[in-house]
Amino acid sequence: MNKQNVFDALRVAEEFSNFTDAEIHELVERCTTRVVVSAQPLWSLGESRHACYILLSGSFERRIQTQTKTLVQTFKVPGEVLSWSALVGDSDYYSSATALERSEVLVLEREAFQDMFENNAAAAYALIDLIALYLVEDMRAANSRLKEVFGRPAETLRMLRRRIRED
Repeated sequence: MNKQNVFDALRVAEEFSNFTDAEIHELVERCTTRVVVSAQPLWSLGESRHACYILLSGSFERRIQTQTKTLVQTFKVPGEVLSWSALVGDSDYYSSATALERSEVLVLEREAFQDMFENNAAAAYALIDLIALYLVEDMRAANSRLKEVFGRPAETLRMLRRRIRED
């Protein structure tokens, strides 16, 4: 996909609806594109984070392993972003992402993002706004899960007692 096609794809993506044309151009200039074939991982569990990925075409499945279950997310809408947190932290992935079909992503390396930020690039600040929105949404979801668990203490205690007996 050439840069104009990438720009056109991001221009209509809901994720980037608040970006100006100049911010999208700035972002596209700092990114590279990558084609991933079906069943190829974009990243693997335990791998070091170094970039975020913006879906241009195709689809991915992200698997998050918790202590009790595996959560599965599917990304298939052009403009969806995988791994925002890689732009601001260098911890290892606690998930994996695998292409479900031939897919193309825009890759923004952390170093490129940091350079944009240090040079006061408008696109970097627009990305920070998006990251903040995702963090707020993650906190709301975490609060909701905590409320489910601790909002009904009698039910939670029964479940814990049952698990102890099963072990």
